[in-house]
Amino acid sequence: MTKTTVLNYGGISYRYRYDVTAPDNLDVRHCHDQYEILYVVSGTGKYIIEGTEYPIRPRTLTVIPPLEYHCVSLDSQSLYERYVIRFSASDLTEDARKLLTSFASDTDSHGSFYSEDSLAPFILSVFERFEYSESIPEEERALYFKLMATELVLLLSVSKKENFLHDEDELGARVIKYLNLDQETIEHIE
Repeated sequence: MTKTTVLNYGGISYRYRYDVTAPDNLDVRHCHDQYEILYVVSGTGKYIIEGTEYPIRPRTLTVIPPLEYHCVSLDSQSLYERYVIRFSASDLTEDARKLLTSFASDTDSHGSFYSEDSLAPFILSVFERFEYSESIPEEERALYFKLMATELVLLLSVSKKENFLHDEDELGARVIKYLNLDQETIEHIE
């Protein structure tokens, strides 16, 4: 059994998907010209963003910046339920754009991963409220979507994301980047 809801207003896309068994078509590498926020309600596997792997498990959230290649690899026969929001920075309020820029750029890795413990406890309700948009007059739905996306960004700006190092090549690249950026302030390396 599969249940899917897709809503698009004012440049913001909302998708909800529930699958009794993991779908086969999610492992295709792709990118978007918008930010993508994926909140997993149930299911296990991994999310791969530009080669960096993040665990998929219930009540985790991943933010993918525009033009970052990504794909999902689910454990077979796993129940999979998720929410996906796609938006451009220009779809947000001015203050939210500033927050998005600050929390999206304070990491060297690709994307941002949030575990259940680091998320605001009521973040799921924001995703659920997107579906209420159908009860709002159509001329007000784009503003409603803008406010919901803004609320998500605000909640994520106060949540603590996790950092992942997966292999020596990535660690080496980070060390080289650090050395190149800070070579004038480094006195010696031990």
